[in-house]
Amino acid sequence: MRADMQDVKSLISRIADTEFFSRMGCDPDSRDDVIYIRDVFRVFVEPVYSDFHGYYENLEWLPTSPYQDDPFNSFPKPPKELVSWRIDVTKTVMQSIKVGSTVKFIAGPHDYSLAARDGACFAFRQYISESYYGVSGEWSKVIELYLSGRWPVGYSDTKLIVI
Repeated sequence: MRADMQDVKSLISRIADTEFFSRMGCDPDSRDDVIYIRDVFRVFVEPVYSDFHGYYENLEWLPTSPYQDDPFNSFPKPPKELVSWRIDVTKTVMQSIKVGSTVKFIAGPHDYSLAARDGACFAFRQYISESYYGVSGEWSKVIELYLSGRWPVGYSDTKLIVI
């Protein structure tokens, strides 16, 4: 199913109602395709390998820059309609995230709040592209985790790594 303007408006509404990153550090949900790590320190600064349940060796980070390649899909140059939708969604994500605190993103001298925000923007842009081209893919799983208040940071084989 290809996305249309109504789908984009519905997504924008969901994004505006989301408390991004509010469930970081909370108890894990029961999902077989997700590995939950309690905080940024245990993911980025001093990873506790047992927390990754054997998936750390093949861990790939999800993109946090608009210039990085999509690790799951390769799409053609987007038409104007899709570019417009991606911009609208990105603006809404940035506005929603601007409201939140950065305390959960600080580990010693490191502040991961910009990486979190930019990762969310990347994920939602790519989800819109998946929807536009009628691809059912990984980004739908990733954005659902964002919308649930989590921070998806990477993937390994069939697992998503989430704070």
